[in-house]
Amino acid sequence: MHIFLKKAGSLLAVVALLAGLPGGARAQQPVIERVYVTDDPRQDSVFALGSTIVLEVRGLNRWLRFQEELLVHQGLTPEKAHDKARDLVLYIDDAPLVGMPPLALYVDESGADSVLTARALAKAQAQAAADSTVATPGAADPVLQVLLDEYPIGVPDKVIFKLRRDVSNYNYWDIVYDSPWDYSHAGRLGLGYEDRVFTELHPRRGNTIRVELIQPATLWVAILGTIGLGLGLLVLGRRSWLLRTTASTPVGAGSPAATVGALQPAFSLAKVQMAWWTFVILGSFLVIYCVSGEMPDISTTSLALLGISGGTTALNALITSGSADPATVAAGPQTSRGWLTDIVSDDHGLSLNRLQQVVISLMMGYFFVRTVYNTVAMPVWTDNQILLLGISNATYLGLKWQESRTPSVPVDTAPPPAPAAASSQATSPDFLPATDAATSPA
Repeated sequence: MHIFLKKAGSLLAVVALLAGLPGGARAQQPVIERVYVTDDPRQDSVFALGSTIVLEVRGLNRWLRFQEELLVHQGLTPEKAHDKARDLVLYIDDAPLVGMPPLALYVDESGADSVLTARALAKAQAQAAADSTVATPGAADPVLQVLLDEYPIGVPDKVIFKLRRDVSNYNYWDIVYDSPWDYSHAGRLGLGYEDRVFTELHPRRGNTIRVELIQPATLWVAILGTIGLGLGLLVLGRRSWLLRTTASTPVGAGSPAATVGALQPAFSLAKVQMAWWTFVILGSFLVIYCVSGEMPDISTTSLALLGISGGTTALNALITSGSADPATVAAGPQTSRGWLTDIVSDDHGLSLNRLQQVVISLMMGYFFVRTVYNTVAMPVWTDNQILLLGISNATYLGLKWQESRTPSVPVDTAPPPAPAAASSQATSPDFLPATDAATSPA
């Protein structure tokens, strides 16, 4: 019974709050009056991804106070109720863009708007009553009184959002766009919470606004730039020492550029992997920059992948140079047996640790590019996902260091066994050297 009375008391308090509010709950419904770009107030119909937009909302201050009181009566502390009531979400049509909180919220929380409204209304009524014979323009106008009751006299309530698309909210953008690579979307904007929108969609008279995600010209620039980066790495890797082993270059063989065509040294797995991640990360960075119009954030995942590949290349060169045989250096670098054969094989043939490193690098590169396509943002992976590539590279370096410390003896260079006949003659008592036979007396 006590619990029932407590719940009934809370319900009655909420009902009393609704009844005691001026104009009822319906009067508290906010209305979006205007939407525009912050740096160009005249631009109110076309917004690009990366733009900062301003929503001027009538009655937002009173609505927030109303929601805050409801949350307090539901049991939240005033501080938590204050924060939760202002956890606003931008809507495009019926899609809430969760994960894109407002950059700023400008409302008069001091209560000065209600005081100014009452003073202005009292002044208008007193002026109309003092001079009933002369019509004061706007003093007895009902429209003016409605504006005084519903709209604050001070600075209009404003909410500022930045239209951004990243891994935290791309699932909600997918509701808006059929594909993340649509050029634009025509719709209407609203304001609300995660579970509901509490304003009418703007504009209200059937018009729509357009949100531009991609500019066709910049998309082609991104595609051509990525293709050029890939072709540059392939051409330089084939015609120079960019992706080839250089630790056993013969002394006095001339410049590397002059000898690479004749020597055709083998390709280095560590350098190829470093070039692979350079192409994937820089290509993704260029595509996101050209598509979104702003420099994307460099995620810790991108830095970790570049650091792992660069550290592997440096340690690989250190291990190779520290274990180089002078005879091997004099003979020159190992001749290439083909790009794929060089990176997956060692001196004894196909290597399991090399093959594992190649497969993991290709697999993680695919997931990296897929995330960029789906989110138009640099991926953010977990520590375990990054650790997978680190363990693969560490295994490769550890086995290579172990191989450098263990000298390999070819099977065909083992000394042949002594002939059986020569061995029997050497142990026979009748056998005498030729010199002894020549000097013995007849």
